[in-house]
Amino acid sequence: MRTSLARTAMLALASAGLSVAGMAVLGETACRLFWPDRELIYQDDPVALARVAPSQTSFTRMGDGSPSPFATVNAEGFRGPERPRDASRTLLVLGDSFTFGVGVQDEQTFAARLDRAIGPQTHVWNGGQPGYGVWQMQATLDRVSDVLRPDRVIVVIWQGDFLRQPPPPSEKQAFLRKSRAMKTLKKSVLLTHLVRLWERAAPRLGLGGAVVHLGETQVPADPQALIDAHRRGLEADLPRLRAMHGRSGESGAELLLVFWPRESFADRAEPGLAALLEGELGRFAEAEGIAFVSVQPAMATAKLSDLGIPGDGHPTALAHCLAAQRIAAAIAGLGETIVEPVRCDHEQL
Repeated sequence: MRTSLARTAMLALASAGLSVAGMAVLGETACRLFWPDRELIYQDDPVALARVAPSQTSFTRMGDGSPSPFATVNAEGFRGPERPRDASRTLLVLGDSFTFGVGVQDEQTFAARLDRAIGPQTHVWNGGQPGYGVWQMQATLDRVSDVLRPDRVIVVIWQGDFLRQPPPPSEKQAFLRKSRAMKTLKKSVLLTHLVRLWERAAPRLGLGGAVVHLGETQVPADPQALIDAHRRGLEADLPRLRAMHGRSGESGAELLLVFWPRESFADRAEPGLAALLEGELGRFAEAEGIAFVSVQPAMATAKLSDLGIPGDGHPTALAHCLAAQRIAAAIAGLGETIVEPVRCDHEQL
């Protein structure tokens, strides 16, 4: 009797196991055929921790959870097309998600607009990477400088980038371990979708520590603490900017620093913080012989509500256009030829 019951239980478990396996195979097949994963794929980086994987067309999630417009990523892991064969010069733009262009079409990013403005003989690489701080921009320049050999390097710094500092070794190793585990799971398209759902749900459940994030920014609630945190971040980043200036010069490239403050771009800007950071960054640039410009005057020409994507905060197409105008004027003053002026009169918001 006991033997019969044991056999029945074993058969039931086996049947259940086969049913689960069959459902998994069916789900995996259905996902691969009808529901492929199209979210932006990253790969590990030994210094910057992570960077956008090359050769993909993917979307990111906006602040409200909706998908962004698709982004085309070339073989260098940069947004935009491959370098044209007839381009004799290159400009490399480094930055974070503002530079990458989260929320806008490929052709609407300010890097793409600069590429059109400067003409076919010069190619503009969009080296923006979502979530990056200055230390990761430096890692990108070190990685690609000898290969791309840009004639000019443009570093675009969003005000919040100063809060993004290198994690301690223990956190770095934890990030890489989680990243490797997630990549193993994401070899299955079905599991990838389940992981994506978990990544979006975990923070709302108070389980954010179980999710891999790049460029987490801790924003102090106290206004003075926030100002102090930005200043400490700026002080930590100045040696990195100095090193990037030197690295650019090794290949004969000139560096341009572009500052993108919150004031005149977004609401609830901290009074005086933009001027403080711009002043210190400008004095540093002058002392080091680095060209410097702020996009704040360009943003001040439009309404705040037209500059940030609703429910998200990344720059709209208009904001990208205004930034491109400001940067184009700056590089024209440094000797670059602008073939097609950047026009924003009829820009769609």
